[in-house]
Amino acid sequence: MNASDGQLQCTRGCAFGPVPSRRLGQSLGVNTVPCKTCTYSCVYCQLGPTTDTTVERKAYYQTETVVEKVIDRLRGLKSVPDYVTFLGCGEPTLAANMSGILSGISASWKGKKALLTNGALFWMDDVRKESLGFDVVLPTISAGNEQLFRKIHRPHRSLDHRKVRDGIRRFASDFAGELWVEVMLMKGVNDDRRSLEEIRTCIEPLHADKIHLTAPIRPPSERWVLCPTKEAVELAMQLIPGSVDTTGHEEGGFCLRREKEVEDLLDMARVHPMREEQIIDVFRKSGLSPEEASEHLARMVDEGVILRTEHVGIVFYRTKE
Repeated sequence: MNASDGQLQCTRGCAFGPVPSRRLGQSLGVNTVPCKTCTYSCVYCQLGPTTDTTVERKAYYQTETVVEKVIDRLRGLKSVPDYVTFLGCGEPTLAANMSGILSGISASWKGKKALLTNGALFWMDDVRKESLGFDVVLPTISAGNEQLFRKIHRPHRSLDHRKVRDGIRRFASDFAGELWVEVMLMKGVNDDRRSLEEIRTCIEPLHADKIHLTAPIRPPSERWVLCPTKEAVELAMQLIPGSVDTTGHEEGGFCLRREKEVEDLLDMARVHPMREEQIIDVFRKSGLSPEEASEHLARMVDEGVILRTEHVGIVFYRTKE
C-alpha cells in the first residue's frame, strides 16, 4: 500500500503546535508515523516505550492528508512559526513518503523546514537523499560505543553503533544545510569523562554547525533516568568543543488556534508532555479564570482525558492514548 491509495488516514495529530523549542524557537510539528513507531526504544523518551520497533519504511499516512493538515494549521496561526519540524510520535524517516510530504508543504509554505531524527536510518541511500531537502537536520549522538548505544537506545536488532555512526557521517558529508547535533546527557549513564570523549570522537568528523547538550527534563520512559548535574554539563562543554547547554526548560508560550485551544492542547500534549503552568496558561488564553482553568484541568484528569505525572518534582500532563 502506498500513500496514494486513499486508504491511509491521518486520524489525529499530523500537525501540532507550534510549540516553544529550546533550539528551534516556535516550531510547528509534523507527525509522519503513528505514535511510538520508531527504530529505537530510548530509555529517556518522553513518550514511553516503543510499541513498534522497526526499520521498515512505510507510507503510514496519506501524503495529501498530512500536507493539508499542516497547511491548514499554518493558515490558522496568528504568527508565522520559525520552523516546520518533522518529529512527533516516532522516527519521522520511517515514513516512505517523507519527501512527498516535504515537497507538498514546501509548495505552499516557503519558511524553514527541520528534521528532528535519531539518525538511525541514514545508512539507507534513500533516507539520506530525501533528508537533503531540509534546511536543518538534527540527529542524535548520545553514545560513543556499542555498549552504551544499546543501553540508551535499545535499538532494532538490525542496528548497531557503527552502522548508525557511519550513516550519519555519510549524510553529513553530502548535506548542504545546517547540521545540529543533539547529545542527550543522563546522570551516571553517559556524562562521565570517558563517555563524553567517545561522543566527541563521533561528532568531530561531522563538522556540525551546532552541538546541543540536552537532558531528560520531561518524564522519561524509565524512571531511573535522571538529568545530569551542572558540573557534568560543564564538563561536557569542556570536552566537546562548540557544544552549548540547552538542558533547561523551553521558554515562550504556545501558539493556538482561536476557539480550538483545547483541541490543539491535546494534540500537543500527545507528543510533548506539558508542565502544569503551561496548560493553565492555555486555558486562560481561551477565556477561563485561573480558578476555572485549574478546575477544568482537574476534570480532564478525573475523566481520563489527560494523564498527570511528576518528574524531578515538576508536574507534567500528557494526553492519554
